[in-house]
Amino acid sequence: MRLNSENYIMDHSFDNALHRGRLRVYHVVMKPYHSLLARAARNSSSILYIYGITKFLDTVALILHCEFPHGPKSFMKFINTLKSSPKVKNLSIIEKKSNTCLLYLEKERCEFYDYTMSEGRIIFFPYLINPGGRRFYIMINDAIDNLKEILSKYGHLLEVQRTDLSDAILYTGKLMIRSELSAILTPMQKKVLMEAINKGFFEWPRRAKLEDLSRSLNISKATISEHIRKAEQKVMELLSDNFQIQTRKEKLSYLAKRE
Repeated sequence: MRLNSENYIMDHSFDNALHRGRLRVYHVVMKPYHSLLARAARNSSSILYIYGITKFLDTVALILHCEFPHGPKSFMKFINTLKSSPKVKNLSIIEKKSNTCLLYLEKERCEFYDYTMSEGRIIFFPYLINPGGRRFYIMINDAIDNLKEILSKYGHLLEVQRTDLSDAILYTGKLMIRSELSAILTPMQKKVLMEAINKGFFEWPRRAKLEDLSRSLNISKATISEHIRKAEQKVMELLSDNFQIQTRKEKLSYLAKRE
């Protein structure tokens, strides 16, 4: 089948609404008053990536990726906080690694989700919950003052700022990469890699050598080198997988056009 302008009708209403300012994108940072997940993240010093939410009659179901910088102790504190709450109806661990896990959670519905997921509103996923609060992007047909008034019922607002659609997409894309890296890198590999980046180890000419990283982290040069090598390999494999996915999409698009 050959795709051309006769096979479909492009609807420009969304694009027009966005450019005329009826649809607005906002960046929100807030400290929730009564959020179970925010409390669990704070109690365990965890970082949560909310991948998706759906509503049922009296519950909401979430898929979330959890990062535990302090290892198993953080994990147990996080899980125990959820298990001890009467709001939780179902909790399933889909995947568990040394410092991350993927969870399915069902809990009682709350007014915050009723508002942000109601008709005419778009939440960009994933969004972030950490010990400092909740950070997300939302697209709505509403003025900033109205948004602030409503969200202030659910938490202390640290930032509510109008932004571009491209900023929201870029941020959520970075969150996806960050959550994936936290799942494949060990805590020490991540620590060494971040130190190497911050010290300028990967710059040319290099601002830091293995000896400098060894001194700052109090780890032998051989161990530093091993962690960097393994971290580099994992990052390259992740990028390679993404490139291959993109290449397959381009091939399918090319074949569709030929047909």
